[in-house]
Amino acid sequence: MRPSGDQDLRPGLLNTLAELFVSLDHHSVDEIRQFEAAVEGLLPHTSPEVRLSAANKLADYPHCPRGVVNAFLAQGGEVAEPFIRRSVCVPQDLLEQMAKESSAAVASWVASRVDLANTLITILCGRQEIEVLRALGRNLMAPLDREHFEDLVRQARFDRPLARSLCMRSRDPLLIAPIFMYANTAQRDAIILDRGQI
Repeated sequence: MRPSGDQDLRPGLLNTLAELFVSLDHHSVDEIRQFEAAVEGLLPHTSPEVRLSAANKLADYPHCPRGVVNAFLAQGGEVAEPFIRRSVCVPQDLLEQMAKESSAAVASWVASRVDLANTLITILCGRQEIEVLRALGRNLMAPLDREHFEDLVRQARFDRPLARSLCMRSRDPLLIAPIFMYANTAQRDAIILDRGQI
């Protein structure tokens, strides 16, 4: 069955609407409602590639409506990923729920955010999946306090990628003494000097 003209226009229309919406800093209540309704109506009829393109545009927009955020998050997978990784419009309580209850892949996306709060870091450090801990270790913008850092170091003793990430970000060589074998020469020298031996 040949798609109708309206169906042919839908993929391009979603991207066009997203581009127009993010080009403006302010929207009226009616404009927001219309945009939310349009997105919800178009998403089910749009290809994954176009959904992802629109998601990347809207995830970086600091005034993305909650209804639009929810619509893209409901799609799951790579379409939800840009919002989980970087949208400032995803509520903190929802991020905490994802960090606690979602799959390791989703928790890893949360761990990559540049605006991680201490509560989120605590939740993520409590996850056992190594891919979540690796994502947190790689995130140089994550404000790891001493307790969180030491928690990750304990997990890193038997995981080279996590250990190397922690060694690269540590300003205190003594904190990485338990993963001495992954430290660089200067860090090893500092640890040996302080402890006399390893």
